[in-house]
Amino acid sequence: MITKYKLMAEIIENKKGFKVIKVSFEEVHQKFRSLGICDWCNSTPDSFMYIPVLNCCYCDECYKDWMKRAVNHSEDHDFENRAFERAKQLLKIE
Repeated sequence: MITKYKLMAEIIENKKGFKVIKVSFEEVHQKFRSLGICDWCNSTPDSFMYIPVLNCCYCDECYKDWMKRAVNHSEDHDFENRAFERAKQLLKIE
């Protein structure tokens, strides 16, 4: 059986320069093979922010809270870039 799901993956700009991808619940479930639960608060939102530097998916509220306290460290960029490129490939986005 082929399941169609809502596609919405898009790269999100932010003031701190982190690489972030907004994804739907369906994409998290189908592409990341995840249960679709926020990695911070355990909610099940309709969309997530995938944060490659953390390799986590946060709901919008947890993402906003994280952005307030997050610091972009240059020593994390290699890990972030690898995770970001893997996610882009998986989600078929450029």
